[in-house]
Formats: sequence, C-alpha cells, structure tokens
Amino acid sequence: FPNVVDSLERTANRRVTVRGAAPRLLKKRLAKVIGSVDGVEASTSTELHQVRIRCKRLRYTGEFFKPWFDRKVEPIIKIAGSLQDILGALHDGDVMPESLQALIETALAGGRSATVSGYELTRAILTLIQDRHRQRDGFLVRYRELMAELREEAHDKRIVAS
Repeated sequence: FPNVVDSLERTANRRVTVRGAAPRLLKKRLAKVIGSVDGVEASTSTELHQVRIRCKRLRYTGEFFKPWFDRKVEPIIKIAGSLQDILGALHDGDVMPESLQALIETALAGGRSATVSGYELTRAILTLIQDRHRQRDGFLVRYRELMAELREEAHDKRIVAS
C-alpha cells in the first residue's frame, strides 16, 4: 500500500506526500492529547472524556500511517489505545450512578411485586459504587503513567522521522 501510494504521488508530481505529511499530522494529534492535560492537576469527567476522544483520533491517525512508518508509530498506537481503555473505564464509573438511580426508582415503583426489595437493591448498588470509586484511583494512577509514556514517546524524534 505505501509503495503504491508513493508511486502514484510521484506520477502525479505531488508536492505534498503522505510520507511528508504524516509527521506533521501525528505531531498535531500528539500535541492535542498532551496539551489537553498539561498543567491540569485534576481533570473533570468531561475533560477526561475529551482526552479519550483525542486519544482515539491519535490512535486512528497512527494506525493509518503505520504502513509507512511501521514500528516507529507502534508505541504511540499502543499507548493511545491503553489510554482509551482506562479513560473509558473512568467514564463508565462516572456515569454509572445516574443509570443506577433510574434502576432503583424502577425497582421501588414495582412495589410488592418486585423480586428484590428496594433496600436490597439500594445496598447492592451502593456497594458497587464504592467498589468503582476504589477502582477509580487505580485507573487515575495508570492514566498518569500512560500520559508520561506518551510524553516520552512524543519527545522521541525517531517516531515521526521518515
């Protein structure tokens, strides 16, 4: 695929080539991810969700250009994917209480016909929320570790060298 595209670009006498544009695009995506969290001590759920979207775009850009740069973009793709997973788990935990509140209200509206009492359901849900809050700290620690890895990769000039 890269050879065919390179050949077509030469035939078309293109001034801008995929191989030439890729480093700039990758650096732009990297800067957006890193810039969205630099200097921020504690991010809100909404901000972390935006970082996840930027990681997804970075990963997709890296995957598109991988045939041209092979192993040079692989670390970025891997880290961006891991960041997406961690940030997705954080987001799931952040939106879970609202979903569970609706579940409690439905169970309580069922009255005596409900198979589980409102008390039992509420207790189980509170236990689940407490568990997710404990997990959240671990997710945040891993998120910070991955961002440090991404910063390190971003400063490694070999990643986007052609």
